[in-house]
Amino acid sequence: MQPRGERPAGRTQSPEHSSPGPGPEAPPPPQPPAPEAERARPRQARPAAPMEGAMQLLSREGHSVAHNSKRHYHDAFVAMSRMRQRGLLCDIVLHVAAKEIRAHKVVLASCSPYFHAMFTNEMSESRQTHVTLHDIDPQALDQLVQFAYTAEIVVGEGNVQTLLPAASLLQLNGVRDACCKFLLSQLDPSNCLGIRGFADTHSCSDLLKAAHRCWNWSLVIA
Repeated sequence: MQPRGERPAGRTQSPEHSSPGPGPEAPPPPQPPAPEAERARPRQARPAAPMEGAMQLLSREGHSVAHNSKRHYHDAFVAMSRMRQRGLLCDIVLHVAAKEIRAHKVVLASCSPYFHAMFTNEMSESRQTHVTLHDIDPQALDQLVQFAYTAEIVVGEGNVQTLLPAASLLQLNGVRDACCKFLLSQLDPSNCLGIRGFADTHSCSDLLKAAHRCWNWSLVIA
């Protein structure tokens, strides 16, 4: 008789003879590397799903709409003028006497051949952010820089004698012609000699001829 709780010796199995359980799965065999051409081939993106509410446009050959904004240039220069007043994106400071004038090189170069040559050629000023100018009136330069942004300037008795030389230096021919037009309207036997000398100094040929005729006429009636 065997004690309770003990199994018969004949039924006991040793660990060596116990049936093994399911073992871990073997790793899959390594895949051969893809050919070089296949690896270099870009994957094609899947076509995007149509957006909700997308329009179906008609295909009509040669059909298009051209847009030409007549206010674009005006609005752009108005915006740049406001930016200059606030000192935004200014990349040049002009020094003349004790005055400093901030501006944008691209605006000055687009309006004045003088500044175009200064900022686009191999001159030292093209790489500088501060440039000192000589032989030009500070107030006249300020007015001409403002003109480059606004295309507006007022020529009168108080500024014509400084504005004309400055416009000639910067090669702003439109302003120069406006100065000559104003002086032409001021011609009188009492000032024709002075205007003639002024016109000769700044190569204003039409004004010079008119002043010379005025002087000759004053001699006839004297």
